[in-house]
Amino acid sequence: MSGSSTLTIQGGASLTEDQIRYGWNYALLVAEGPSERALVPGALYRGMTAGSIVRFEEIARCPLEVQDSLLSVLSDRVLAVPELPGEAGMVYAREGFNLIATANTRDRGVNEMSAALKRRFGFETVFPIADPGAELVRREATALLARSGVPRSPDPGVLDVLVTCFRSCARALTAKEQAWSACPR
Repeated sequence: MSGSSTLTIQGGASLTEDQIRYGWNYALLVAEGPSERALVPGALYRGMTAGSIVRFEEIARCPLEVQDSLLSVLSDRVLAVPELPGEAGMVYAREGFNLIATANTRDRGVNEMSAALKRRFGFETVFPIADPGAELVRREATALLARSGVPRSPDPGVLDVLVTCFRSCARALTAKEQAWSACPR
């Protein structure tokens, strides 16, 4: 999405604010105190200073503190580094910065996103592709094959099998979820 894997955050229960915002090189921190040289930028910091898109995978699986740390960044477009003095302690998002977060609608995750955080995002639901002949499936499969050194388009029969498998898995999960929700607790 942004052309750099360093601008991707993988959500999970063990994720901390430091991992997405910034951390410190402790040897430099002890030797020099808080300085820009001792600061180790996280994905959010890098995306803001570069004016790039940051992708946050599975945001609903993160602790609430991590989710809440995004509020000021998304509202004010500012990331405060209170350890640094004056303007050095304020990181302003450059033009082009944005945050795209994903969450699985079938699996609400560990922590439901707060209403405040939800208000700062636009939501788009992406449904499974039902048509094996869909241009998107053909285009993406062709691109993946080309990147792997295969100079031809995928066989239409293979595309049919691929989409049918994914569709069957989605239907099986839906049926399993419906059966689970019907069980007395």
